[in-house]
Amino acid sequence: MKFYELCIVGSDYDSDLQLLFESKRLGYTGACIKYSPNNLPEKSYFKDLEEEVGIKVIPRIELKPENFPDLRKKVNKYRDKYKDYLISIHGGTIKVNRAACENLRVDILSHPYRGRRDPGMDHIHARAASRNNVAIELSLRDLIMSWSNVRAKLMQHFRDIIKLHRKFKFPLIVSSEAKSPYDLRKPKDIMSILECCFDLSKEEIINIVLKTPIDIIKFNEERPKMVVLGVKVL
Repeated sequence: MKFYELCIVGSDYDSDLQLLFESKRLGYTGACIKYSPNNLPEKSYFKDLEEEVGIKVIPRIELKPENFPDLRKKVNKYRDKYKDYLISIHGGTIKVNRAACENLRVDILSHPYRGRRDPGMDHIHARAASRNNVAIELSLRDLIMSWSNVRAKLMQHFRDIIKLHRKFKFPLIVSSEAKSPYDLRKPKDIMSILECCFDLSKEEIINIVLKTPIDIIKFNEERPKMVVLGVKVL
């Protein structure tokens, strides 16, 4: 089976290389390295990493817009320039969360719950994410680095988002958001966490950990050929 880790936090070549080698050792076929636009490397950087490690390396740009117009402006700018990159939105602000879910050119909305007392999503966000094929990303790092009441609240936010996922069928992924090799987890470990802590079925877990990351990568690769959602040039 082909597993993809969709969120490794990039920093420099040596650190990225170490994280990718560890991802390969843990059984991943490919990994996505996340950079902000301020420190985004050249395209050749990711190719060099891919050739040295021997697994697929997908570049990912994380944008931190302040409002809806800012999100649309930034997404259009980087989508047009970096057609083969994944584009994610740093979630947390309710208006930014909604704008991301309503934008077909966005691949991933990350941790919409971060810094909030609620999951950052409701049925409106969920319906829009489903319609525009925007994946919602839950960060294992948030759980691992929290404790006590904060962790309990985060787990409830995860459960609320999973309930919306079951009803509206938007793409849902779980990523490590790894900054060091110690943050990475085997795919089977992630599956066990989802089963034990969130009572997900085997089919749901396979979709979240295995199928959806592959679908996101394939969908993004086909974007240049798309006229509208569901229609592409052959």
